[in-house]
Parts: sequence; structure tokens; C-alpha cells
Amino acid sequence: MNQELTLSSRLPVYLYIEQVNNMFNRNRELIDTISTNFLCIDDQREYMRQLMASFEEIDASTPIKKQLEAYLLDLFSKKARPKTVKGDFSEIKLCNVSKDRVYVAPEKSDPEIEEITRQYPKITVCRADNVFEVLKPIPYEIGLTPGSTYNLPTIFAPFAKGSKSLGVIDPYIHNHRAVANLDSIASRTVYEKITIKCNDPAKLPSKDGKQISTVRFDTLIAKLRSRGSQVEVIYYDRIKHKERFILYDEVEIYIPGGLDNFDENGVFLNDGEGFYLIFRKRKIKL
Repeated sequence: MNQELTLSSRLPVYLYIEQVNNMFNRNRELIDTISTNFLCIDDQREYMRQLMASFEEIDASTPIKKQLEAYLLDLFSKKARPKTVKGDFSEIKLCNVSKDRVYVAPEKSDPEIEEITRQYPKITVCRADNVFEVLKPIPYEIGLTPGSTYNLPTIFAPFAKGSKSLGVIDPYIHNHRAVANLDSIASRTVYEKITIKCNDPAKLPSKDGKQISTVRFDTLIAKLRSRGSQVEVIYYDRIKHKERFILYDEVEIYIPGGLDNFDENGVFLNDGEGFYLIFRKRKIKL
């Protein structure tokens, strides 16, 4: 999400063939996933000329031609990222000057992909069999195994990229493990606005009956503010056991049991089964 992608100019032909020959095709999912990213074009618009030429290979009488052409052109008008390609134009050169160097070319054969990766080892090629591994579709799930380690900042990175805000819904965010994990997530970049919704720690007695310590939490909040983020902490009006979420501008991530369910090294501590990190298009408002 929010990556700079270079689409093969023959993608329309691939989608058309999939529509005709594969009743279980994932065209809609692929298009939806592409739409959550930015699309590279060259500033001389040679890429767009090649893209339009590929539409001419599709039977003009088929409805999908007009649908694809209208949708993709609208998408490029909203999501295009112009790049300067020196020398003769090629899609690979265009991809190589992009930030993320991701080439979406599901129609390419294995020998073609091997040659691309040999010449340009930093480019990631999205083949037909790995496109949804490289481009995470929404909704997206990751099953959590007790005792396994999960690098949450790295896992969240594709969905956090470009977000100006970070939201946290976790009633028990003051617990030391939760604070440590929040630190690793929130400190990855400087967000303009960070909003945390939680229980009032003054109303949460610790195991020994005393008020829980907020020293680590307060220290983290001070650090985030010192880096330039506007941080707001919102308390529930009464103690609640709400579901836990991390929120970015466009994505909400459900975290079973909250950040306290992972130790400071990212080990998932819950002994139960059926737990998932769930990534969805954001609907929650703070």
C-alpha cells in the first residue's frame, strides 16, 4: 500500500485473458490492490503510449475492454507519479528509478523474470503466482502462533507508508509490554498526529491494589512530542474492555488482546488458537 508501482503496459491484455480463460480469476482483487498504490509513468509519457497500444490487442466488442480502459486511465489520472528516464525508454528503467522498484508483470515468463532480476537485482517482480504476497490485498490476515516472533513495525510498514497519522485503541496501553511495542511502532517515523484512546490509569488498580505506574507511558509520550508529533490521549468515560486497533490514514489493524500480548521482542504470548492480525480499510474514527 502507498508504494510506487510500475505496471506492465501489457497488464490489460493479461487481465482480459484471465477474464476469458479463468472463471476463478482474481482480477477485481488485483485491480483493487493496485489502486491503493501509486503508479509510475515517465515524464515523456512513452509508457502511456505503450499502455494504450496494448488495449488495441483486446477485441473491441468485449465490454471488459471499455471497462478496463476507463478504469485504468482514471486510476492513472489520480495516482500517477512521473519519473525521468534517461536514454531510451523501457519499463524496467522506469521501475528502476522509482522509490520502491516493484514491477507488476504477471504475464512475464520465468526466463523473462530471471533476466530482469539478473540485470536489476533490486527490482521486485510481481509474477502471477506471487503478486498478492508482494502487494498485500485489503482485507489481509496474518495468523498468530503462540511463541512465534512477529516484527510488528516491519509487518505494519506497507500499510503505514505515507500515513500522516497514527491512532491507537487499546484500553490497557499503559502495561509495560504494550508501551514497549507502541514505542517501536510510533517511533518508526514522525507522525503529524498521534491519538491514543485508552482507559484512565487512575481508575485501573494494579495487582497489589495500588495505582498502576505510568512512568514508561508518560516518558514515551514526552519523547514523541519532542520529535514534533502532536499527541492526544483520550480516556474512556468508564473502564472498558474494547477491541484493540492500530489506525493509519487508510488502514485499521485489529490486534487480538492488544500490544500487551507481544513481549518486547515481538513474541506472541497468548496460548490460545485462532488469533489473527486483521488489516482492513479504515472505517474507525477517533
